[in-house]
Amino acid sequence: MRLWPGRAPASRPGQLRVLVPFANGALDPAVLQAAIRIARAEEGILVPAYLVFVPLEFDLEAPLHGEASVAMPLLEAVENASLRAGVPVDARIERGRAPIDALRRLWEAESFDRILIPAQASCVDSAFSAPGIFVERSQQAAASAVYNIQFDTAVAAAGEYR
Repeated sequence: MRLWPGRAPASRPGQLRVLVPFANGALDPAVLQAAIRIARAEEGILVPAYLVFVPLEFDLEAPLHGEASVAMPLLEAVENASLRAGVPVDARIERGRAPIDALRRLWEAESFDRILIPAQASCVDSAFSAPGIFVERSQQAAASAVYNIQFDTAVAAAGEYR
C-alpha cells in the first residue's frame, strides 16, 4: 500500500529502486544510511516498507491501528532523512502473516533492483533463494553488517523472476 499516492516521486524508466523493509517499530540506522547512499549514488528511489504482521486469528485486511501509529512516524522520519540527502522516496506499508509473506506481496505488486536488510535478520538465505537473486553480505563493521540483495535483470526479463 503506497502511503501518499499523490506524492509518488517522478521516476524515469529503468530508475533504480532500493527497497528497505523493516518491522517491529525499528529500522537499523546503518541499513538506512547504506540505502540512502546507494540510491543517491545511482540516482535511484528509496522505497522504505514497513512490514505489518497480521496474526492468523485476524483477517489479513483487518485494521491494525496500533501498527499504523508506530509505522507512520518511522516512515516520515525515513522520508525526511532521505529527502535531506536529495533522494526521492516512495514509502509503503505491507501486510503479511510473516516477514517473507509481506515481502512476497510487495514483489507481486512491483519490482525492485536492490533490497537492503540487516545482516542479523533471520531467514535471509532461504527467503531470498530464487533464480536471479544474489545475496551479498556487505561487512561495513562487525556490529552493523548489511545484506545487499540484487536482482539479475536478464533473468527478470526472461520472466523467471518478477
